[in-house]
Amino acid sequence: MIKYIIIVLVLIFTTLIFMYVTVSSPSVYREVVLFPTNPHVYNNPDHSIKNIKIVVFYFIPKDRVTSQLIDWKETFDSSLKKLVAFHSLELHDTSHIRYAIYPEPVIGFEQGSIYDTDVTEHGNPQALKHVAQEINARVFDPAGDLYHQDFSTTRKEEYSVLLILYEGVGASGGIIYHSETGSVSEIAQELDLSKSIVHPIKIKTIDGFLLLNRKYVSTTQDSDMGITVLAHEFYHTLGVPDGYDAVEENGTLVGVSTSNDIMGIGRTRSIDTTYLSNEVLKKLGL
Repeated sequence: MIKYIIIVLVLIFTTLIFMYVTVSSPSVYREVVLFPTNPHVYNNPDHSIKNIKIVVFYFIPKDRVTSQLIDWKETFDSSLKKLVAFHSLELHDTSHIRYAIYPEPVIGFEQGSIYDTDVTEHGNPQALKHVAQEINARVFDPAGDLYHQDFSTTRKEEYSVLLILYEGVGASGGIIYHSETGSVSEIAQELDLSKSIVHPIKIKTIDGFLLLNRKYVSTTQDSDMGITVLAHEFYHTLGVPDGYDAVEENGTLVGVSTSNDIMGIGRTRSIDTTYLSNEVLKKLGL
């Protein structure tokens, strides 16, 4: 009996040792995730966005000068810092933004109705086109009355974006596609886009541009939402498409979201609660 008990105890002890060695001592596996060192324009690996420069202008049509925001520099700077933080977080710190705010508001040569034309829907792309061309002639051109070398030159390795905070209606942005022919039809066909959203423009110093009603970033109550709109339009300048379809309901165009991220329904949430989808990130090179 005694021998039997001793044998059983030895077996139990051996089993405990075996379990401790093989079960109780876990092996730690660390998955190493490597992000690319050269993130790129949406679906375009040849165009790096590792370093981005945003040149920022506060543009005021001459008949809207009395509406000028007093603390505009501080307000714009605060908003841009939030955009930079969001971009760095979403792209895992592989793409870096620096920005420069033009030191004075640019007072337009024309009244607001001239920049806007009669149609301001779809984000007022006509204002984007007209204002960008005026800034190009006055600030980027050495012969311009507001020429500034720091704003007219870009480092070779940088992707350059023109941001216009507009005293008026607007929320639109896009990438500048360089074409030898300049034909709207050919560009639309090549990029598989509607001709209605292709606008010819002559600016050689920037890669993408956007125009945004400055109230999106200056109204305290909606500031977080405004930064989301700013970021949404900014990603258009990197070639990222909308995550929603425009559908006509009762004679009015409404956006029906096809994604949950900032390019779709996420554009209606605060910047702290929205994101870029994995699909978008993948096509940006991540």
